[in-house]
Amino acid sequence: MLVIALSLYQAQVVPASNARAAFRHSQTVQNQLVEVRNAILRTSWSGDARPGPSR
Repeated sequence: MLVIALSLYQAQVVPASNARAAFRHSQTVQNQLVEVRNAILRTSWSGDARPGPSR
């Protein structure tokens, strides 16, 4: 029974948890790329190569 329970957990709960973690990571990377794009555009418009506000 324990082996069956662990198998079911691994087959259903683990993939869902991994999917949530992958989605959060994807959102973080997307936000960072938007920040890089904005910094590049800001630099091209102003000619000022200083970094933007840091976190």
